[in-house]
Amino acid sequence: PGPVIVLCNHLGFQSHADRVRGLTDNLASHAKGFEVVQIVEGGDDAIRSEGRLKNAFRAHPDAVAIYNVGAANRGVVGAMRAGLLLHPPVFIGHELTAFTWESLRAGLMTLTIDQSPELQAQFAIDVLLNHFNFAGAIQVAPPYASTVPIVLYGPENLPDKAPD
Repeated sequence: PGPVIVLCNHLGFQSHADRVRGLTDNLASHAKGFEVVQIVEGGDDAIRSEGRLKNAFRAHPDAVAIYNVGAANRGVVGAMRAGLLLHPPVFIGHELTAFTWESLRAGLMTLTIDQSPELQAQFAIDVLLNHFNFAGAIQVAPPYASTVPIVLYGPENLPDKAPD
């Protein structure tokens, strides 16, 4: 238990605000010893996020966890490597990339929530093509419900090689 720091692009992005709200609601209901003490908006820019996280780490050196709801995982790892926290934190982020694969293997990242963005994008294109009756489109029909899997990866279940 202890302080939690959240990194997001901007709370004006509904998906990021929803993730932050989901985390804070879940912690309040199921993890009473954890509290979000700071939300850092880094614009999904690794350099800006790293700098702002370092400031957050200086303000909360006892932070036990970091949740990056966005895309600046490099900034999180950079800030963690600065040695400003008293103990290595739990670090949860999104998407399995070559960088997050390496971070998981190195023990810097604890968990990544992979939403298969390539498959999600393909599904969105298929829906649009179907909606506009494009000949030859993969058949998807309303109500459009994605079957794209969401996979949680930790060091224990990583694929043998990093994604391209």
